[in-house]
Amino acid sequence: MTRTRLSLILAALTAVTALGGCQAVRDLQKVVSSSDKPDVRLRDVQLRGLTLTGATLDFEVDVSNPYDVDLPLLDTTYALASRGEPFLKGSADLGRTVPAGGTSTMVLPVDVTFAGLLDALSGVKPGAVVPYNAAFDVAVDAPALGRITVPVRHRGELPVPTPPSVSLDSIAWDEVGFSNVDATLKLNITNLNDFPLDLNDLGFDLALAGTRIADARIQRSTSLKSDKATSLSIPISFAPGDVGMAILSVIRGSDASYDLKGNLAASTPFGPVDLPFQQSGRTRFAR
Repeated sequence: MTRTRLSLILAALTAVTALGGCQAVRDLQKVVSSSDKPDVRLRDVQLRGLTLTGATLDFEVDVSNPYDVDLPLLDTTYALASRGEPFLKGSADLGRTVPAGGTSTMVLPVDVTFAGLLDALSGVKPGAVVPYNAAFDVAVDAPALGRITVPVRHRGELPVPTPPSVSLDSIAWDEVGFSNVDATLKLNITNLNDFPLDLNDLGFDLALAGTRIADARIQRSTSLKSDKATSLSIPISFAPGDVGMAILSVIRGSDASYDLKGNLAASTPFGPVDLPFQQSGRTRFAR
């Protein structure tokens, strides 16, 4: 819309308003509405801050102003649904302006809490990948028209991560002495998610028969396929004098109770995530 045309429309609209020409006002608004409207296009969607409790979806949009005057952006409403079931809605003030004839890029962040999502959606469990439809309505203050909304739509996927199952299958006592004990742990890790994990870092504390004997950390790139178990051999060392000489009696047995607590840092198709875990049980001793 040219500046001359817009000025003429605004002048005419002012005149007919003063004369009480309601029908004329509506006719002029139709003329403006049939002209170029602001264009809102989705540029990108990024998932950030993925945890066991939630994540943030950043919707990056471009708003193009076809007018010869600045275009105020007012607010936006949004709603997310999965297979027709709504699970999140909200609104946000925008409070910015797109220059005349220009384009402005902005990010619309949406915080998703997985507890609310799981409550709202039937049949969805932790570890799932949830398809979603996002609907935004961006409100602007258009010349002559006033408040109008421009829709933006997007389809995507959202992971709901769950911790892996980590168990201590066995301990091989490589060397046992009064001053030092060397052992090899066999950990079984099962990825309970519907998407793969790439293990980057694993740290944990281990207690045997109620006695904390070691902490370990490994940085090893390991692929953990969905719903598959992977075994890792991890060496540890500790001094019986530091944890209590009674641990030697435990080692002489064939098995013992254990408590394992730690964190697994992994990469996913959706971004990095930290997955804390805790497991108790009994483990066998290999000689």
